[in-house]
Amino acid sequence: GSYVKNCSDKVDSVRNFTEITIISIGLIIFVVGASILNCEYRYTHSQNICVNINYRI
Repeated sequence: GSYVKNCSDKVDSVRNFTEITIISIGLIIFVVGASILNCEYRYTHSQNICVNINYRI
């Protein structure tokens, strides 16, 4: 019995880790995408701002 419980605990922790990883990657993609869109949006207003942001990164 203890082995089965141990195994299911591992599965749960792996599942939690996977969910956290997927959420983190999603957030990173969202932030990067938003900053790129923001940069393009500003680029249309004044071209220097976007260039400066890109150089700083």
